[in-house]
Amino acid sequence: MKAKKTKLSLSNILFGVFIVLMMIPQSRQFIQIQLQKGLSLFSPSIEDEDEQIQLQTYQWKLQDINGDIYD
Repeated sequence: MKAKKTKLSLSNILFGVFIVLMMIPQSRQFIQIQLQKGLSLFSPSIEDEDEQIQLQTYQWKLQDINGDIYD
């Protein structure tokens, strides 16, 4: 089986540059601030009250991987 060669695409190059910039503290701080500013423009979506469901009970039976029930 031959290994598949990946071609150098613009998205791969930009991703590599982004990773390098995130390693440099001065540019990392600027990028993080700009990302937070951009993300703060979007508010979380809220479902209508008639679409929300009310939980009947909070007494859940939790179990681990082995099937042992937590109390």
